Amino acid sequence: MHSTSIDWDQLKIVLTVARAGNLTKAAYILGINQSTVGRRLSALEQQLGTELFFRSNNTMSVTESGKVLVVQAEMIESATQNALEQIGRMNAQPEGLIRFVTMGWICNHLILPRLNCFYTRYPNIEVQAIAATRERFFDQGEVEIALRFEPRSQNDVLSIPVVEVPYAIYAPPNSELEPLPWLGFREDQLNTEPERWVQNRADDNHVRFWANDAGLIYQGVRSGIGKALLPEVLGEGDPKLVRISGAEPEIVRTLHIQVLPAIQRLKRIEIFIEWLTETLKATVP
Repeated sequence: MHSTSIDWDQLKIVLTVARAGNLTKAAYILGINQSTVGRRLSALEQQLGTELFFRSNNTMSVTESGKVLVVQAEMIESATQNALEQIGRMNAQPEGLIRFVTMGWICNHLILPRLNCFYTRYPNIEVQAIAATRERFFDQGEVEIALRFEPRSQNDVLSIPVVEVPYAIYAPPNSELEPLPWLGFREDQLNTEPERWVQNRADDNHVRFWANDAGLIYQGVRSGIGKALLPEVLGEGDPKLVRISGAEPEIVRTLHIQVLPAIQRLKRIEIFIEWLTETLKATVP
């Protein structure tokens, strides 16, 4: 029984000989010597148990069996060329969909106000934002990145630290500070650092409102409900808030970009991560 395992190098020899019409021209095109071409072609014919070319003096003409391989080789060659052209177009002008998963407050306050600058530079990239507090498991088939604090380890997922986010305590202005109740973090099954911080300090104070997103707590403080631990990037400079903790932050959390290695190599993902990193570093104090 003859082996039917053929690689592209073998098919390329068949295709080149068929187009050249003789071994001399084929060897020149392939950049190898004539004897090597003849030897590899004979070995393939022996492997398949059939002649691929009729040999007459210095000419080579394709047999019926050879035509079958030539057709397949042309299809592979065409598919490869199309793939290379698509990659070239993607590199020249990045396009396609990016799924971006993060907490609502990060998307609303840090990303969306600046996203139009990204679209101005890269109009053919589409961004789908998903606001989620719980970590998602990455799907190998999705072009997706996540922006997370304290990410849990996942197999084959890169976790790239981007920026440190300091937190301080804020309250409504002109309010009596001590009687104010707390607004607290509560993220199901995550037990994050802000949640632990509030639990440790609110034992003797009523927690009036719980939320799983800093944006909701931020709006609660602005509405006068109570005081809260908030990212400084939200609290500083807001006339409806006053900082009531010291100059040093109460906690500092590191924001990470998470992405699968295969996805990271895509041009549009590479560009978006670079833009995201620059934007966050310029925005977070």
